[in-house]
Amino acid sequence: MKKIAMIILFILFLSSSAFPADIYESLEAGHHEGDTATEFQNIKASDKTTSELIGTSDNVILKDPSGNEQLPDQQTVSIGAEAGVKKNVKTYNIPLSYGFPLNISGASQEFLNFSLKIPYTSREIGNNDDSGLGDIKLSADYLTRFDKILLNTVFLVKFATGDYDDADVPLGTGSTDYGLSFNAKMYFDRFSLKAGLGYVLTGDYSDGSDEIKYGDEYIVSAGGEYKIKDSLFAGGEFIYNAHQEDEYNVFGNKSKAAGLNTLDFIPSLTFFVTKYNIGLTTKVVIPVSDSWNGGNGPDPDDPDRDVEFKFQLAAPF
Repeated sequence: MKKIAMIILFILFLSSSAFPADIYESLEAGHHEGDTATEFQNIKASDKTTSELIGTSDNVILKDPSGNEQLPDQQTVSIGAEAGVKKNVKTYNIPLSYGFPLNISGASQEFLNFSLKIPYTSREIGNNDDSGLGDIKLSADYLTRFDKILLNTVFLVKFATGDYDDADVPLGTGSTDYGLSFNAKMYFDRFSLKAGLGYVLTGDYSDGSDEIKYGDEYIVSAGGEYKIKDSLFAGGEFIYNAHQEDEYNVFGNKSKAAGLNTLDFIPSLTFFVTKYNIGLTTKVVIPVSDSWNGGNGPDPDDPDRDVEFKFQLAAPF
């Protein structure tokens, strides 16, 4: 009961937009004026599936009292809470997961986990704003542990559930996307290194007369983590995402829009409560570079994005 109560309190904590918004305003005030073009790029980057495809599925990984990572040896139901906050984009998730151990590859540990994320999002561009259900994501993680190496293969489907036609600011992309990634983590004494490679087959949007053919995405990541003590971990990784150019057919007129390439550095800090098997992680997504992909982009000539703050809680039962 204490564990469930802690989860509920944390979900309520994240559900209040005032707290993360206040953090953002206090750290960013006076440092970035921003404009409509930047806000547009913030939303474009937020619609990517990068965070679900890259990683080693921390929501199902258990840590023993010494802080060593293990996969569950029995069926596990997990619930969590997530919040992502930028200047004009706020998204809240309550991830639900179900997983079970396998024995098919000869690895010392195997686990298959299914995860569902139903997001509530709030977005602003200029003087327009809207909020509501975003694009729902369903993923399957196949994890294998070989002594000092953890491998994770992820298959993901993003559904077009966010309002695209009638919202003042689109709450999704209007397309159904499919993603596949391969991730690895190698353990040393107090260090671990990780890397990932992913691809997103991006669907189309159509309302009968107009059509958008979104470009596909490529994702590459590399980083590491250091165990400060058994319950506290500091990490960081670089993630590169290349979104190919989009094709528009509006009122019979065809045109192309440049895709968006992004490189982010993401430092993180994770506190693990071994007694209740709860992990609490804070991340800062720091844009390192942005560039147009496939031609000239809209004004300004150089794209720009704001810093994003992320808060995550994971609790397998």
